[in-house]
Amino acid sequence: MYLTDQRTYIGATGAPAFISAISDDGLSFNWEAGKRLIYSGTGDESGGIRNQNIVTLTNGTYRMYYVANGKVFSALSTDGLTFVREGGVRYDPKAICPTYVGNVNPKVYIDQSGKFHMFTSGAACDDINNINESIGIFEGTSSDGLTFSFSGIAVVEGYYIKSLYNGNPDDPFENPEDPMLVLTLAGLRMYFSCGSPVSSPSDVRYYSVYNPNIR
Repeated sequence: MYLTDQRTYIGATGAPAFISAISDDGLSFNWEAGKRLIYSGTGDESGGIRNQNIVTLTNGTYRMYYVANGKVFSALSTDGLTFVREGGVRYDPKAICPTYVGNVNPKVYIDQSGKFHMFTSGAACDDINNINESIGIFEGTSSDGLTFSFSGIAVVEGYYIKSLYNGNPDDPFENPEDPMLVLTLAGLRMYFSCGSPVSSPSDVRYYSVYNPNIR
């Protein structure tokens, strides 16, 4: 089990490291010594790191995707304990909407053909004026897990609550985020949340969608 070490914070929301715990039965976990990855304190990581997701590659090594300064980066490990950063940015939400400011929490699935699928919150728009903006969860695909191509169409779009909408484009608005992926007999299922756990915890809801073509 990999966790963001939130016992202290770097800036408002960043964390200093990722840590891990191990279990023989999936129920009782024991902390593992050390840190899996420590923030560098420079560049995009000057504000800490967060939202890690680890996948096992076909050669048996591990790749960690994680967030720093609103962008997704990656690191490799041969043992699941010591991770070494890979160069470059895996996903920058501003590439498909220059003005996007919001949560990025990537989840990656490698299908049976070896294609990488990254699902994460974001937005798409035509220019800095947010023309034709679409907010929600977007999918990026990659053949190597390093360079992802993102569609400008959300796989799960944000929406307004018709019965409560008062003309304010920000109120009330539901933004799907925090995807979690599970492979099922029906295909890849994605669970996601809507609502703000900070401003209104009782309004948070969880939903799911699935894609029968991703296995």
